[in-house]
Amino acid sequence: MPESKLYSDVLFIGNGINNINNSKSWESLVASLRKKVGKNEDAKDIIKQFPLLFENILNYGIRNGRIVDQNSLKKIVAQKVQRIKRNAIHDRIEKLSPANIITTNYDLVLEQGNNWNENCIIKESIFSIFRRQTSDTGRNIWYIHGRCLNESSINLGYEHYGGQLQQIRSFIIYGKKNKALNIDIKALRYRIGHLEDNPDSWIDLFFKSDIHIIGLSLDFIEIELWWLLAYRAKLLTKSKRKVFNNIYYYMPIKYLDDSKGKLELLHNFGINVRPLEGDKESYYNNVFDIVEGKTTFENKKKAVMNSVNRWLEEIIN
Repeated sequence: MPESKLYSDVLFIGNGINNINNSKSWESLVASLRKKVGKNEDAKDIIKQFPLLFENILNYGIRNGRIVDQNSLKKIVAQKVQRIKRNAIHDRIEKLSPANIITTNYDLVLEQGNNWNENCIIKESIFSIFRRQTSDTGRNIWYIHGRCLNESSINLGYEHYGGQLQQIRSFIIYGKKNKALNIDIKALRYRIGHLEDNPDSWIDLFFKSDIHIIGLSLDFIEIELWWLLAYRAKLLTKSKRKVFNNIYYYMPIKYLDDSKGKLELLHNFGINVRPLEGDKESYYNNVFDIVEGKTTFENKKKAVMNSVNRWLEEIIN
Protein backbone atom coordinates (compact mmCIF):
# COMPACT_ATOMS: atom_id res chain seq x y z
CA MET A 1 0.00 0.00 0.00
CA PRO A 2 1.26 3.51 -0.80
CA GLU A 3 1.84 6.04 1.94
CA SER A 4 -0.77 8.40 0.51
CA LYS A 5 -4.39 8.10 1.52
CA LEU A 6 -5.53 6.82 -1.87
CA TYR A 7 -4.46 3.53 -3.46
CA SER A 8 -2.33 4.41 -6.50
CA ASP A 9 -2.92 1.41 -8.78
CA VAL A 10 -5.94 1.54 -11.08
CA LEU A 11 -8.81 -0.93 -10.65
CA PHE A 12 -10.56 -1.87 -13.89
CA ILE A 13 -13.88 -3.31 -12.72
CA GLY A 14 -16.24 -5.41 -14.84
CA ASN A 15 -19.70 -6.81 -14.23
CA GLY A 16 -18.48 -10.02 -12.60
CA ILE A 17 -18.44 -8.40 -9.16
CA ASN A 18 -22.08 -7.33 -9.57
CA ASN A 19 -23.01 -10.90 -10.43
CA ILE A 20 -22.02 -12.21 -6.99
CA ASN A 21 -25.37 -11.31 -5.47
CA ASN A 22 -27.50 -10.06 -8.36
CA SER A 23 -29.46 -12.60 -10.36
CA LYS A 24 -30.16 -10.32 -13.32
CA SER A 25 -28.39 -11.90 -16.30
CA TRP A 26 -27.81 -10.81 -19.87
CA GLU A 27 -30.35 -13.47 -20.86
CA SER A 28 -33.09 -11.78 -18.84
CA LEU A 29 -32.04 -8.42 -20.23
CA VAL A 30 -32.28 -9.71 -23.79
CA ALA A 31 -35.73 -11.12 -22.99
CA SER A 32 -36.85 -7.66 -21.84
CA LEU A 33 -35.53 -6.02 -25.00
CA ARG A 34 -37.27 -8.62 -27.17
CA LYS A 35 -40.53 -8.04 -25.34
CA LYS A 36 -40.27 -4.29 -25.93
CA VAL A 37 -40.08 -4.74 -29.71
CA GLY A 38 -42.39 -7.77 -29.89
CA LYS A 39 -39.72 -10.14 -31.17
CA ASN A 40 -39.99 -13.79 -30.18
CA GLU A 41 -36.88 -15.92 -29.94
CA ASP A 42 -36.78 -18.57 -32.64
CA ALA A 43 -34.40 -21.10 -34.14
CA LYS A 44 -33.15 -18.63 -36.73
CA ASP A 45 -31.94 -16.18 -34.09
CA ILE A 46 -28.53 -17.59 -33.20
CA ILE A 47 -26.57 -14.36 -32.94
CA LYS A 48 -24.31 -14.83 -29.93
CA GLN A 49 -22.37 -11.57 -29.70
CA PHE A 50 -24.48 -9.14 -27.71
CA PRO A 51 -23.63 -5.93 -29.66
CA LEU A 52 -24.87 -7.53 -32.91
CA LEU A 53 -27.82 -9.13 -31.14
CA PHE A 54 -28.75 -5.69 -29.82
CA GLU A 55 -28.54 -4.26 -33.35
CA ASN A 56 -30.79 -7.08 -34.58
CA ILE A 57 -33.43 -6.41 -31.91
CA LEU A 58 -33.15 -2.64 -32.39
CA ASN A 59 -33.63 -2.69 -36.14
CA TYR A 60 -36.42 -5.24 -35.91
CA GLY A 61 -38.26 -2.89 -33.56
CA ILE A 62 -37.74 0.14 -35.78
CA ARG A 63 -38.71 -1.67 -38.99
CA ASN A 64 -41.91 -2.92 -37.36
CA GLY A 65 -42.85 0.41 -35.80
CA ARG A 66 -42.49 -0.73 -32.18
CA ILE A 67 -39.81 1.82 -31.28
CA VAL A 68 -38.41 5.01 -32.81
CA ASP A 69 -34.76 4.72 -31.84
CA GLN A 70 -32.33 2.88 -29.59
CA ASN A 71 -32.96 5.08 -26.53
CA SER A 72 -36.21 3.20 -25.97
CA LEU A 73 -34.13 0.06 -25.38
CA LYS A 74 -31.37 1.81 -23.46
CA LYS A 75 -33.97 3.14 -21.04
CA ILE A 76 -34.85 -0.47 -20.14
CA VAL A 77 -31.18 -1.24 -19.50
CA ALA A 78 -30.75 1.90 -17.37
CA GLN A 79 -33.74 0.98 -15.22
CA LYS A 80 -32.53 -2.58 -14.67
CA VAL A 81 -28.96 -1.71 -13.68
CA GLN A 82 -30.17 0.83 -11.13
CA ARG A 83 -31.62 -2.11 -9.17
CA ILE A 84 -28.21 -3.75 -8.73
CA LYS A 85 -27.36 -4.19 -5.06
CA ARG A 86 -24.03 -3.67 -3.35
CA ASN A 87 -22.09 -6.63 -1.91
CA ALA A 88 -19.06 -7.33 0.29
CA ILE A 89 -16.59 -6.95 -2.58
CA HIS A 90 -17.90 -3.47 -3.37
CA ASP A 91 -17.32 -2.68 0.31
CA ARG A 92 -13.79 -4.00 0.02
CA ILE A 93 -13.13 -1.75 -2.96
CA GLU A 94 -14.47 1.20 -0.98
CA LYS A 95 -12.14 0.40 1.92
CA LEU A 96 -9.15 0.12 -0.43
CA SER A 97 -9.97 3.65 -1.64
CA PRO A 98 -8.41 3.59 -5.13
CA ALA A 99 -7.63 6.95 -6.70
CA ASN A 100 -8.92 5.72 -10.06
CA ILE A 101 -11.48 3.11 -11.04
CA ILE A 102 -12.19 2.34 -14.68
CA THR A 103 -15.43 0.45 -15.24
CA THR A 104 -17.46 -0.93 -18.12
CA ASN A 105 -20.50 -1.04 -15.81
CA TYR A 106 -23.34 1.44 -16.17
CA ASP A 107 -24.64 1.24 -12.59
CA LEU A 108 -23.89 3.55 -9.65
CA VAL A 109 -23.02 0.94 -7.01
CA LEU A 110 -19.38 2.02 -6.82
CA GLU A 111 -20.49 5.56 -6.00
CA GLN A 112 -22.33 4.59 -2.83
CA GLY A 113 -20.75 5.85 0.39
CA ASN A 114 -19.34 9.16 -0.91
CA ASN A 115 -20.48 12.41 -2.44
CA TRP A 116 -19.72 12.39 -6.18
CA ASN A 117 -19.79 15.09 -8.81
CA GLU A 118 -19.37 15.11 -12.55
CA ASN A 119 -15.81 16.13 -13.37
CA CYS A 120 -15.35 16.12 -17.14
CA ILE A 121 -13.50 18.68 -19.22
CA ILE A 122 -16.07 18.03 -21.95
CA LYS A 123 -19.68 17.00 -21.32
CA GLU A 124 -20.23 13.96 -23.54
CA SER A 125 -23.70 12.87 -24.59
CA ILE A 126 -22.87 9.59 -26.35
CA PHE A 127 -19.24 8.49 -26.16
CA SER A 128 -17.07 8.19 -23.06
CA ILE A 129 -13.52 9.45 -23.34
CA PHE A 130 -13.73 11.99 -20.50
CA ARG A 131 -16.75 10.67 -18.54
CA ARG A 132 -15.70 10.89 -14.89
CA GLN A 133 -17.25 11.21 -11.46
CA THR A 134 -15.00 12.55 -8.69
CA SER A 135 -15.67 12.12 -4.99
CA ASP A 136 -15.17 14.67 -2.25
CA THR A 137 -12.10 12.61 -1.22
CA GLY A 138 -10.50 12.97 -4.65
CA ARG A 139 -11.31 9.54 -6.06
CA ASN A 140 -12.28 9.09 -9.72
CA ILE A 141 -14.63 6.64 -11.42
CA TRP A 142 -14.30 6.54 -15.20
CA TYR A 143 -17.43 5.17 -16.91
CA ILE A 144 -16.00 4.07 -20.24
CA HIS A 145 -19.20 2.38 -21.51
CA GLY A 146 -21.55 5.07 -20.27
CA ARG A 147 -23.52 5.76 -17.10
CA CYS A 148 -27.14 4.79 -16.43
CA LEU A 149 -28.26 8.34 -15.62
CA ASN A 150 -27.38 9.31 -19.19
CA GLU A 151 -29.19 6.69 -21.28
CA SER A 152 -27.73 7.72 -24.63
CA SER A 153 -24.22 7.07 -23.31
CA ILE A 154 -24.89 3.37 -22.56
CA ASN A 155 -22.71 1.34 -24.92
CA LEU A 156 -24.66 -1.67 -26.20
CA GLY A 157 -24.69 -1.96 -29.98
CA TYR A 158 -21.99 -2.60 -32.54
CA GLU A 159 -22.37 0.89 -33.99
CA HIS A 160 -21.71 2.42 -30.56
CA TYR A 161 -18.65 0.21 -30.01
CA GLY A 162 -17.26 1.27 -33.38
CA GLY A 163 -17.84 4.93 -32.60
CA GLN A 164 -16.13 4.58 -29.22
CA LEU A 165 -13.10 3.00 -30.91
CA GLN A 166 -13.01 5.89 -33.37
CA GLN A 167 -13.01 8.39 -30.48
CA ILE A 168 -10.23 6.52 -28.65
CA ARG A 169 -7.99 6.36 -31.70
CA SER A 170 -8.60 10.03 -32.49
CA PHE A 171 -7.62 11.03 -28.94
CA ILE A 172 -4.39 9.01 -29.16
CA ILE A 173 -3.39 10.11 -32.66
CA TYR A 174 -4.72 13.68 -32.81
CA GLY A 175 -5.53 14.78 -29.26
CA LYS A 176 -8.52 16.97 -28.42
CA LYS A 177 -9.16 20.61 -29.19
CA ASN A 178 -12.14 22.79 -28.37
CA LYS A 179 -11.65 26.54 -28.78
CA ALA A 180 -14.93 27.44 -27.11
CA LEU A 181 -13.90 25.56 -23.93
CA ASN A 182 -10.22 26.57 -24.24
CA ILE A 183 -9.18 22.92 -24.45
CA ASP A 184 -6.03 21.88 -26.28
CA ILE A 185 -4.83 18.39 -25.35
CA LYS A 186 -1.82 17.18 -27.28
CA ALA A 187 -2.07 13.79 -28.96
CA LEU A 188 -1.43 11.05 -26.43
CA ARG A 189 1.16 9.38 -28.70
CA TYR A 190 3.37 12.44 -28.23
CA ARG A 191 2.79 12.60 -24.47
CA ILE A 192 3.65 8.97 -23.66
CA GLY A 193 6.68 8.88 -21.39
CA HIS A 194 5.72 12.05 -19.54
CA LEU A 195 2.03 11.65 -18.76
CA GLU A 196 0.51 13.63 -15.89
CA ASP A 197 -0.65 12.04 -12.64
CA ASN A 198 -4.15 13.50 -12.91
CA PRO A 199 -5.24 13.02 -16.53
CA ASP A 200 -8.34 14.36 -18.22
CA SER A 201 -9.07 10.99 -19.84
CA TRP A 202 -8.98 7.37 -18.64
CA ILE A 203 -6.99 6.44 -21.76
CA ASP A 204 -3.83 8.00 -20.30
CA LEU A 205 -3.96 5.51 -17.44
CA PHE A 206 -3.44 2.58 -19.82
CA PHE A 207 0.05 3.89 -20.58
CA LYS A 208 1.13 5.17 -17.16
CA SER A 209 -0.43 3.35 -14.20
CA ASP A 210 -0.43 -0.26 -13.08
CA ILE A 211 -3.90 -1.64 -13.78
CA HIS A 212 -5.74 -4.61 -12.24
CA ILE A 213 -8.50 -5.92 -14.52
CA ILE A 214 -11.06 -7.64 -12.27
CA GLY A 215 -14.43 -9.19 -13.04
CA LEU A 216 -14.20 -8.51 -16.78
CA SER A 217 -14.58 -11.39 -19.23
CA LEU A 218 -12.86 -9.28 -21.90
CA ASP A 219 -14.66 -10.99 -24.76
CA PHE A 220 -13.51 -10.18 -28.26
CA ILE A 221 -16.64 -8.05 -28.75
CA GLU A 222 -14.87 -5.40 -26.64
CA ILE A 223 -13.24 -4.15 -29.83
CA GLU A 224 -12.12 -0.79 -28.46
CA LEU A 225 -10.34 -2.37 -25.48
CA TRP A 226 -8.59 -4.97 -27.64
CA TRP A 227 -7.48 -2.22 -30.02
CA LEU A 228 -6.11 -0.23 -27.09
CA LEU A 229 -4.21 -3.26 -25.79
CA ALA A 230 -2.88 -3.97 -29.29
CA TYR A 231 -1.67 -0.36 -29.65
CA ARG A 232 0.03 -0.55 -26.26
CA ALA A 233 1.66 -3.85 -27.27
CA LYS A 234 3.08 -2.17 -30.37
CA LEU A 235 4.67 0.50 -28.18
CA LEU A 236 6.19 -2.18 -25.93
CA THR A 237 8.15 -3.53 -28.89
CA LYS A 238 9.61 -0.16 -29.87
CA SER A 239 13.38 0.20 -29.49
CA LYS A 240 12.88 3.48 -27.58
CA ARG A 241 10.38 2.08 -25.14
CA LYS A 242 8.34 4.62 -23.18
CA VAL A 243 5.67 2.38 -21.65
CA PHE A 244 6.65 0.70 -18.38
CA ASN A 245 3.37 0.16 -16.52
CA ASN A 246 1.99 -3.29 -15.75
CA ILE A 247 -1.48 -4.59 -16.56
CA TYR A 248 -2.77 -7.62 -14.65
CA TYR A 249 -5.72 -9.71 -15.84
CA TYR A 250 -7.44 -11.84 -13.18
CA MET A 251 -9.73 -14.74 -13.99
CA PRO A 252 -11.17 -17.81 -12.21
CA ILE A 253 -9.13 -20.92 -12.83
CA LYS A 254 -12.26 -22.83 -13.92
CA TYR A 255 -12.36 -20.83 -17.17
CA LEU A 256 -8.77 -21.56 -18.23
CA ASP A 257 -9.47 -24.39 -20.66
CA ASP A 258 -12.10 -22.36 -22.53
CA SER A 259 -9.89 -19.25 -22.71
CA LYS A 260 -6.66 -20.52 -24.28
CA GLY A 261 -6.79 -18.25 -27.31
CA LYS A 262 -7.56 -15.17 -25.27
CA LEU A 263 -4.86 -15.94 -22.72
CA GLU A 264 -2.21 -16.47 -25.38
CA LEU A 265 -3.15 -13.16 -26.99
CA LEU A 266 -3.01 -11.33 -23.66
CA HIS A 267 0.37 -12.88 -22.92
CA ASN A 268 1.74 -11.78 -26.30
CA PHE A 269 0.33 -8.30 -25.69
CA GLY A 270 2.45 -8.05 -22.53
CA ILE A 271 -0.44 -8.52 -20.09
CA ASN A 272 0.19 -10.44 -16.87
CA VAL A 273 -2.37 -13.27 -16.63
CA ARG A 274 -3.35 -14.24 -13.08
CA PRO A 275 -5.77 -17.19 -12.77
CA LEU A 276 -6.94 -17.87 -9.23
CA GLU A 277 -9.01 -20.41 -7.34
CA GLY A 278 -12.39 -19.73 -5.75
CA ASP A 279 -15.97 -19.11 -6.75
CA LYS A 280 -17.81 -15.80 -6.65
CA GLU A 281 -16.99 -14.01 -3.38
CA SER A 282 -14.14 -16.35 -2.38
CA TYR A 283 -12.50 -15.83 -5.78
CA TYR A 284 -12.70 -12.04 -5.52
CA ASN A 285 -11.34 -12.14 -1.98
CA ASN A 286 -8.34 -14.03 -3.37
CA VAL A 287 -7.92 -11.32 -6.00
CA PHE A 288 -8.06 -8.46 -3.53
CA ASP A 289 -5.71 -10.21 -1.10
CA ILE A 290 -3.12 -9.80 -3.87
CA VAL A 291 -4.19 -6.29 -4.89
CA GLU A 292 -4.01 -5.11 -1.28
CA GLY A 293 -0.61 -6.75 -0.74
CA LYS A 294 -1.80 -9.22 1.89
CA THR A 295 -0.25 -12.01 -0.18
CA THR A 296 1.43 -12.41 -3.57
CA PHE A 297 0.42 -14.12 -6.77
CA GLU A 298 3.51 -16.30 -6.36
CA ASN A 299 2.02 -17.74 -3.18
CA LYS A 300 -1.39 -18.24 -4.78
CA LYS A 301 0.12 -19.66 -7.97
CA LYS A 302 1.31 -22.86 -6.29
CA ALA A 303 -2.25 -24.16 -6.14
CA VAL A 304 -3.01 -22.92 -9.64
CA MET A 305 -0.07 -24.71 -11.26
CA ASN A 306 -1.37 -28.06 -10.11
CA SER A 307 -4.44 -27.53 -12.27
CA VAL A 308 -2.93 -26.36 -15.57
CA ASN A 309 -1.18 -28.13 -18.37
CA ARG A 310 2.30 -27.42 -19.63
CA TRP A 311 1.02 -25.20 -22.45
CA LEU A 312 -0.35 -22.71 -19.93
CA GLU A 313 2.70 -22.68 -17.67
CA GLU A 314 4.59 -20.21 -19.88
CA ILE A 315 1.65 -17.80 -19.99
CA ILE A 316 1.08 -17.83 -16.24
CA ASN A 317 4.78 -17.49 -15.53
